[in-house]
Amino acid sequence: MEVVAVDPREWGWEAFVAIGTVLLALATVGLAWSTNTLARASEVELRAQWRPVILPALDPLSRRALTYDRQEGLLHVRIRNAGRGPAHYVRVTIEPLQVSPELWSLGALAVGDHQDLRFRTPRIESTVQLLIDYRDLADRTYATSITVTVVDDDLRFYDVHLFDHPVTQLGEAIYPQPGLRDVRRPPARGLGGRPRRQR
Repeated sequence: MEVVAVDPREWGWEAFVAIGTVLLALATVGLAWSTNTLARASEVELRAQWRPVILPALDPLSRRALTYDRQEGLLHVRIRNAGRGPAHYVRVTIEPLQVSPELWSLGALAVGDHQDLRFRTPRIESTVQLLIDYRDLADRTYATSITVTVVDDDLRFYDVHLFDHPVTQLGEAIYPQPGLRDVRRPPARGLGGRPRRQR
């Protein structure tokens, strides 16, 4: 068996190349991780910039967001979209009374728009929540919870919370309604003619 002498200089260059390759692979992994982190942060920031935010709004005449008409038994609440994106499929209820707005005709709230809601309910004697669900253009669900309480025989809201999940117990929208044509895009077909899952 013949023994081959290895030049120490050749072994040294191979070791340097191997170490350099490992360092380059580690740098590539680090760069991919930081790029992924930056992409997620950008997505969250972009989503926040176009998120609808429904808040209580002051009535220009009464300078109040809540009023109660004792004679009619109507609670008036003014809300507005203070976010930077439109809100659609807006659903509202008062808990624990389980009362929805009367004459409800609001399906969407554009940026900066307001809506006056009327709830037929007996006088509120304790703390209740006005719960609002709504969606953005990407069909993500958001919610607002407004706590309403009685202070000196007067209704006031004192706590507003924003959520990224539904808070009402109202059902999902059914589309299309009976008698209406479905104008949604048909599902894309995959292999074998099966509908592909939408992303």
